[in-house]
Amino acid sequence: MPPANSKSRRSKVKSGCRTCKIRKVKCDEGRPACQRCVSTGRVCDGYGIWGGGGNSFGSRPAGPRPCEALLPQRGPSPIGGGRKFSAAEQDCFEWFSCKAATKLQGIFCITFWSQLLPQACINEPAIMHAALALSSTHQKNTIVVVDPSSSPYQQDNGHVLDTSDEFTLVQYSKAIHQLRPHLTAGKSSSVASIRVALIACLVFANLEFLNGRYNIGIAHLHSGLKLLGEFQGYVLEGDEPVLVLKPPRDFVDEWITDTLTKLLVQVNLHGAQAMPYPRLVMLITSAPLPSFTFHSVTEARQHLDQLVNDILYLTEASHRCNTSLSINSKGDGKLAKRQSQILNGLHTWHNTYKASRSIMKSTLSPFTHYGYLLLLSMYYTAQIMASVCLVDDEKQEAIYDAHTANFLAIVRHSSELRRLIRYEVHYNPLVSYTSKISQSTADMGWIPPLYYTALKCRVWRVRLHALRFLGFKPHKEGIWDSELTAIVAREVIRLEEGGGDDVRGNISRITDPNINVEVPTEEEVLAMPTVSITRRLHDFHMKLPDDVEGKIIVAYRQGPRSTGASLCTREYALAKRKWEESWSEPSIYESIYRN
Repeated sequence: MPPANSKSRRSKVKSGCRTCKIRKVKCDEGRPACQRCVSTGRVCDGYGIWGGGGNSFGSRPAGPRPCEALLPQRGPSPIGGGRKFSAAEQDCFEWFSCKAATKLQGIFCITFWSQLLPQACINEPAIMHAALALSSTHQKNTIVVVDPSSSPYQQDNGHVLDTSDEFTLVQYSKAIHQLRPHLTAGKSSSVASIRVALIACLVFANLEFLNGRYNIGIAHLHSGLKLLGEFQGYVLEGDEPVLVLKPPRDFVDEWITDTLTKLLVQVNLHGAQAMPYPRLVMLITSAPLPSFTFHSVTEARQHLDQLVNDILYLTEASHRCNTSLSINSKGDGKLAKRQSQILNGLHTWHNTYKASRSIMKSTLSPFTHYGYLLLLSMYYTAQIMASVCLVDDEKQEAIYDAHTANFLAIVRHSSELRRLIRYEVHYNPLVSYTSKISQSTADMGWIPPLYYTALKCRVWRVRLHALRFLGFKPHKEGIWDSELTAIVAREVIRLEEGGGDDVRGNISRITDPNINVEVPTEEEVLAMPTVSITRRLHDFHMKLPDDVEGKIIVAYRQGPRSTGASLCTREYALAKRKWEESWSEPSIYESIYRN
């Protein structure tokens, strides 16, 4: 609670729902009703012309469990358009409502997972079956594998689907069948049908990412983006691969758009799969940074996401120019001007975020400190990306050395995050020690900053600590898999640092979770040598496996192009758990680099 004598602070409430404005308290601006009103038993009167509210006393769920109103009843069920559901389906939906939906949204409040999707399940069979398939996959580690001889789903290659796989496959098929009426109308589809299709695309994409079928997941995401463009956006003139969106019609469209955009940013940051057109999403109007403070880590995250999306757009625009030219010769300097604006925006965001910390800690849940550290890691990653995105490819790998302090900050924050995960795990929805729930979320966490550090920081001890934290607790964050990224990062470090026994021994020692190794100080790091430029991997690209037993393929040049370094490829066979020389044609990856 704010102190009793803070009247001046309470009188400055200018945003939020009508109820919170009248009470002069901070509003979390949840939709359709804010959680501050709901949790205190008040009626949220909404946001004026922006809608929301509507949680009248007669419409609110009764009982102590918030998810009970969304749970199916035994016997004839009112969910999914009044259709009957089996006991297994009802149990799976209960798991989804009370566990999976909360876990999937991660540390930040993503209303798509916490409100929109559970509510859509009640009225729409297609969404219900899609959510059941996702929930079954998320719960998979609690299912016992069946006897192969009793399974009707034995495949030609000898692999057997366990009971959870069978259930998931059935629900997936039902969802596709129920979706057909929404998709056959084409451009004459109703708004409701388009929303159902968009929600289904998001659920299917996350389902495939959980199952390790990344190409299929990206195809679902791409379908959703194309549909979203037809529904509420348009594309830029020319051949720019950008979908420009008009302001959402209401908060439901806003939730869907925000979740699709977040997933697209994940894929683009990963860079492991070629994203087809459109590859980027831009909003016509963007909310400016607040003048003084953020009211929540979720609000801070939204503004940081906007800046990251701007960085990705700038990077794309730079690659579309002749990257062998200097920055000053690229057009009329618009890219350099935009880069300066983004860097200034990041600086403003950081100052606002630091000023907001005490307020966020006093008003939010115990997740606050975790979210605070996580966003700082994301910020330092964005700061590096924005600084190097216009640098010529030949010089880019060397310029990372100027950002060693930022890499070290990422590692330090990750060290604190690990401490919170280990000793306050009951407060942490991202990583759980219990075997009764999946370790995966749909939102990004600490994997992208740590992977970026392990690849691009050429100070030995800093990058090894990043690798250590990547392997701390295996889990997934959307398309990001901590185990796969750790495998690739370890190989990159070995190739750049040398492959001798002393290197392998140091990697094993520092990355061993049972050995306590302190993160170095900034003074120690600045005195450490870096990898020679001729040993650094340039033009690095990773291709994710097509399934859980597929191969990771990496392509790179060890040294700049100007030194005559040729393209190399290596494969990691997941089934064998070993690296091998790749038989892939280098020309395949040459086309990727040219594009």
